[in-house]
Parts: sequence; structure tokens; C-alpha cells
Amino acid sequence: MNNSESRSVPPPDIETPNETNTAERRKADPMAKFVACWARLRMVLSKRFIVQSSTIHAAATPSRILLLLCNKVTIDGIVYMLNNLNVKTPAPSIIRFVNTNSPIKGAQNPYINCGQDAQFASLAGNANPGSQLEILWVGGTDDSSNWPHNTGPLMHYMTKCDGSCSTYNSTNSEWFKISELCLEADGNTWYQANLTPANVTIPNTLAPGNYLLRSEIISLRLAMSPGGAEFYPACIQL
Repeated sequence: MNNSESRSVPPPDIETPNETNTAERRKADPMAKFVACWARLRMVLSKRFIVQSSTIHAAATPSRILLLLCNKVTIDGIVYMLNNLNVKTPAPSIIRFVNTNSPIKGAQNPYINCGQDAQFASLAGNANPGSQLEILWVGGTDDSSNWPHNTGPLMHYMTKCDGSCSTYNSTNSEWFKISELCLEADGNTWYQANLTPANVTIPNTLAPGNYLLRSEIISLRLAMSPGGAEFYPACIQL
């Protein structure tokens, strides 16, 4: 970080990306996280289709719905909630709390791992190899709205924490993908268009330890423009 720049210092409980290491962290093309989906769908999703979907989305979605967040995680039947942004003092949670109502823009953005100014969570969910998770995304600062976007994949990654996840900075983490949800069976509808709790299984071969699970929606509604993809990451401590 350039010391000559005037920047506010975040509280110690906020994960601060090391901007000088961002390029190193993204050794592989960061957009490759949805290349597998895109490659299978390029015969279906032309630029024209994306523009049409974006137009429909803009007409159907109230402009007041801005916040999109991971709201609830269920692990083997145990429910863990995230505090909505209207809460002054967040209650303990396993989901790292973010303080913005905007998506992450740009695949090289240093906050792309866990979200803008993501705060370390104080709890960790009890999960084991083979555990079944349900992850719910919602819209609206008070969790009262359904997810408004309809174009793009939902991906899940994991990385091992160096010690406790409650103090682990994910800036230089190496993530491995455990699931991706792209098109529905009709070959035209993206999973996020009718977003329901995503079912995710912890790999049976996972080594013991503490892990972050990143649930990430990529909205492609504006992807016809360079840098238009919108990233919505959320980190869950396990």
C-alpha cells in the first residue's frame, strides 16, 4: 500500500486485503471461475440474449432493491443467520458481515474474496466431510426481498484457514471449487433466476481443519460491457 495515499484505517476486526499482493493472489485468470459454465452455454447465451435479459431485469426490478446478501446457512439441519444491514450491533454469526449495498466490480478487486470490508465472524459452523449445507441469498437491506437478478452462475469455493477462521485474512488464499450452479434443465434459465437455497455438500475427502466457504453469485446482466460482471461473494466460517 502506498503510504502517501490518504486512506482511512479499518477497525481491527475487518479483513483488510493486501492490495500489493492482489495480482499474486490471482495467478490464474480470475474470470475462470465461471468459464466452465460459460463454455457450455456460449451457444445459448449470445450477447444479444444477455442484453435482452438485462432489459427485462431492469424493467421488472425496483431500483430500491440494491443489497444482495447471503442471509442464512443451514448445516446438517442447524440454522445460522446473518444480521441484516439495519442492525446497529450485529449478533454473533458464522457469515462474515459486509457493510455495502453494492456488488464487487472488477475481477481484480481486492475485496472479491469475501466482500467489501467483510468483518471477521466470531463463530464457526459445525461441519464435517459429507455435511449438507443450504445457503440462502436474499435482496433488500432488511432481508425482505427475493434475489432480483436472473443471469449468471452461483459458485462455491473453500479454502483452509491458517488457524482460527475468526482472525484469518483470506487475501492470499488458494481456493478450490466444490460446486457450481449454472443453467436449469431447460438450457435457457439460469439457476439464480428462481433462486432457492443452494444445496452444497462438503467434500468427503476434505482434510480436518478450519475452513472458509465462499458462496458467490456472479450477475451477468451487464456483462456485455467490459468490467460489467457483478460479483456477490460471501464467506462462511466452518
